[in-house]
Amino acid sequence: SGYKSASFKTLVGLPFAENFNSGSLPEGWKAPSGKLIGDSVTFSGSGAWTFGSSNGVFDSHARANVYSNYQKWLILPEILIPTMEEGDLGYQMTFSLALTKFSGTLTPVTAGSQADDRFIVLASLDGGANWNILQEWNNTGSEFVYDNIACSAEGEEVTVDISAYAGQSIQLAFYG
Repeated sequence: SGYKSASFKTLVGLPFAENFNSGSLPEGWKAPSGKLIGDSVTFSGSGAWTFGSSNGVFDSHARANVYSNYQKWLILPEILIPTMEEGDLGYQMTFSLALTKFSGTLTPVTAGSQADDRFIVLASLDGGANWNILQEWNNTGSEFVYDNIACSAEGEEVTVDISAYAGQSIQLAFYG
């Protein structure tokens, strides 16, 4: 018979994948509030995240209302990225992302109405004292334009390379 091809994803060496099925903040995760300035942040309270599937976007998810002066963080527990060995292709974090109006089910935002909004994926090697931006969406010159984030039930799949952190314990975070 002919050759057959198969592909799959795996999280070999990583301790978890989160699907936000519980309707609440997952154990070990943090959801504080605080403004990112440079590479540091002073956390000032609790950020308001909703967990579940109440607005028509892909199954269970985390959702935050990004507006005004409210900065929201969603910080994963510290994880050890295994050391890379010869032949390893590297390590990646993959997630789905969608941008909708807070008040509606799959209602797109009005382009240009959130000029100062940002969505950032970050990594920290020192327990959250300092953060490195891995990927940022904004409307002020970023390669990834905030207004262009998909508004769909599936969202858009985003892959961020975290191979630079191989052999280290890191925290990953989402910031809006």
